[in-house]
Formats: sequence, C-alpha cells, structure tokens
Amino acid sequence: MFRAPAACTVGSLCEVCLTPVTLTPSEAKQLTWLAADLSTRQIARHAEVGVSTVQVYLRRLSRTLGASTWPQAVDHACRTNLLTPQPTRLAYPLPARDLDIFQSHANGRATAEIAAQHDLNEYSINRSLARTRRRLGASGSPATVYRLHAAKLLTRDPVCPDCTAGGPS
Repeated sequence: MFRAPAACTVGSLCEVCLTPVTLTPSEAKQLTWLAADLSTRQIARHAEVGVSTVQVYLRRLSRTLGASTWPQAVDHACRTNLLTPQPTRLAYPLPARDLDIFQSHANGRATAEIAAQHDLNEYSINRSLARTRRRLGASGSPATVYRLHAAKLLTRDPVCPDCTAGGPS
C-alpha cells in the first residue's frame, strides 16, 4: 500500500520564508528511515551505530527542523519538501475527528492539550492516535504523518520551522 520514502533531499527551501533548510547526509538518512516506520533499534542496525547514538541524531534532526517531536519533524520535512511522499489513496476515509486529532499531534501538541481542545480525556486521544496508526498500517506516529502527507490529508498550513524556532522570518 505504501512505499518507503525516497531518500531525503539534503537541502531545500522553506516554502514560507524561503530560508534554506539543510540536513547532513546522515540526518537525511535518519529522517528517511524514521518516515519508513523503522524503530530506533532498526535504524541503529541499518546505520551500524548504537540506539543511543540514533536517539542523539534524531534529537539533533528535530532541533534542525524546529520540531519538538519526531512526528513534528517528519511533518516539517514534508512541508519543506525535504521528504516528498508519493501520492497515494487510502482504502477508506478516516473520520474527520481522528484526522483533526492527528493533525494536532503532528503539529507537536501534547496529548493533554489536544484532549482539552476536543473536550475529551487523554485516554480517548491516545485511542484515536492508535486507531489512526492502525488504519494506515504504521507502528509509529512519524510514519503515520508521512503516510497522511502521501494521502494529502494533512493540511499544509504555512508553518515555517525556522521561523518557529526563532530563525529568520
């Protein structure tokens, strides 16, 4: 149903402020593997490094993209064309509420914040996130974000990771 992402572009322009967003080849590879639904242990095996090293790489990658979470890093990478998902169609539509909840999750919001926004408890939010991951055949949220971008279901709000991180505006 979904193909693994093509290798990341090492340099790209932010579509909002036209600031160059640059990744090292290692960061680009890590991001590609993260979007392909590999766990940190699997990424470590591919990169022939330790799991803790991969976690350091992914934290550095998140900072580079101005993201606070790995799903948000994949979201920013898709928005700035560092990752370009192949267009795909879902077998059946996702409920609007689940999609809205996952959009908030991809934007880096905490579960408690999303729960307050939707007048639900955190358990319901976590169930919705799990249901969305399951429907898309992904085990992790970063891969789910990538697949939602491939299906053109996540909105492409003009959010600039550089501007969000306090960079050029």
